[in-house]
Amino acid sequence: MDQYSTRLLETSARVVPQWVERLIQKHCDELMISDLKVGDHVSSVVARVGNEVHTKLRDLLLLDVLEQRTNPLAIFRQATRPISDLLKTAGCAPVVRDEFDERSFPDDIFGLSPATWVDIDETMVEPGIEWGAWKAATIMMRKKKQ
Repeated sequence: MDQYSTRLLETSARVVPQWVERLIQKHCDELMISDLKVGDHVSSVVARVGNEVHTKLRDLLLLDVLEQRTNPLAIFRQATRPISDLLKTAGCAPVVRDEFDERSFPDDIFGLSPATWVDIDETMVEPGIEWGAWKAATIMMRKKKQ
């Protein structure tokens, strides 16, 4: 695995648990849902999302850049499903979303999908941008050689 993919994967592994907890807590605090109602389930959702993101991100980043059919942010967006399930179980109501979000992420009724790296964590911005630039440069160099 190249250095940019490695850095993205390592940074992701460090921040995903806090990201998941922050998303859950935000909705629980806003609706005054007690820890008793969701507390037992949070750790299992954090572990599930962490494992899912790590596995899918690693699998993606191990592929040759020309074989990648998705991108890292899409993996994070898909990983919000278990969080949504927990919030539904806790009795949280869907949030009001703008037209773009409703069209782009129809199943994301709680507005959890990250639009950019900073929505996950500030420390994801630099490795995410570097990885994207590296991937684009790699593809362009390969096409020039053809």
